[in-house]
Amino acid sequence: MTDEELNKKLDKYQSDIKGEIAEYSKGVTNLILKVETHITESQAINEKVADHDDKLYGNGKAGLIKDVDRLTIKGKNQSKLTWLVLAALAPLVIGALWSQLVGSSDQPEPDTTMAAPE
Repeated sequence: MTDEELNKKLDKYQSDIKGEIAEYSKGVTNLILKVETHITESQAINEKVADHDDKLYGNGKAGLIKDVDRLTIKGKNQSKLTWLVLAALAPLVIGALWSQLVGSSDQPEPDTTMAAPE
């Protein structure tokens, strides 16, 4: 083989290698773009999760869970108050009904005659 033939083969190998390197470079560039897109999407998702976390648990202030807990306690207290009022009113209502139904026969009839005052 002559030097000229060797130089041609060397040039061909070099151009083949440059072509392969260019293809690999394109592949790496595409991969980098995909990774950057994934990182950007992940950051957006993480921000949304942090925002939802703040809304649920609160970040130094009342969050949704604390509000729900307060409303639950308030509902229990109102329920207790309602039962207390009903327990206080039940004997009064029962007594009034009893006196209307049963108690009227026990009372003496009013004197309807006109008696002269003494």
